[in-house]
Amino acid sequence: MADLLFHKEEDIRKEAAELIGLLISQYDEEYRKEMPKSIEKSRPKTTSEEVLNNLLNYILYPSHKIEESPIEWQYNLKTIIKSLFYNSNVENYEKYSEVLIKYYGDYENISPIGQLYLSQTIKYIPIYYLNEVNLKKI
Repeated sequence: MADLLFHKEEDIRKEAAELIGLLISQYDEEYRKEMPKSIEKSRPKTTSEEVLNNLLNYILYPSHKIEESPIEWQYNLKTIIKSLFYNSNVENYEKYSEVLIKYYGDYENISPIGQLYLSQTIKYIPIYYLNEVNLKKI
């Protein structure tokens, strides 16, 4: 799906970014029924936070081959984050925010264009649900 962020058509890149945000928000398995005490809940191999973190690494620290792409593809970061928070449950806001806020602290190692697109994501973070520590980091 991330490969579609490089598509030559802008509307396809935008739709791919929206779908990526939606998929990450729905990635974790949610148990709605009560589990018997005798059954141990298995831990997933990968969580939505790890998927988000890997995606942010891919976008904000691109390999030299991707970095030389003529298509301005990193701007889709804000669409991904907007879709992620729009589609996720309120109880997940803080964990997704923590993953994203980590990158604000490492802005010196991000390219100037990556810094620009990362700064555009701040308006989509639901600050009402953040703890004091994360609010100060923003």
